Amino acid sequence: MPTLAARYARFLLAMIVTAMTLLPGICAATPSDFLVRNDDICDSQRNMCIRGTLVYQPDSRIMSLYGRVTGSPGPGWVKILFRGNWRGNLASSIMEFPIRGVYSEIVDFRYIPDNPAVRHWRILSVSFEPDEAAAEAARNR
Repeated sequence: MPTLAARYARFLLAMIVTAMTLLPGICAATPSDFLVRNDDICDSQRNMCIRGTLVYQPDSRIMSLYGRVTGSPGPGWVKILFRGNWRGNLASSIMEFPIRGVYSEIVDFRYIPDNPAVRHWRILSVSFEPDEAAAEAARNR
């Protein structure tokens, strides 16, 4: 029967081996910037709101919005204006997508901003333009 010290040494060795196995995968994960994390994204009058997460992944340059519509006067186009800065130069980009305007509608939209050099973005404004044709565009999205 192994002693307590021998069992403890084996346990520590197993923990070290496990950590060394998992560490490269954790370190290789793509960095991301959460612009909004499980919070409301609303237009200035708060007529249209989406509760969700907006994340930018600089390595793939993909901006992703996952959430649900929590309020909307009806179908329309959501426009989110972003501002970024790279070496003192300002850049802006617009994410635009249609919604049906139905409560709890799922929003799952991916977008690649125009300027590839900008690695950090922030939301400058959110606007909503009512449009009945957006309902059809949202269904086909």
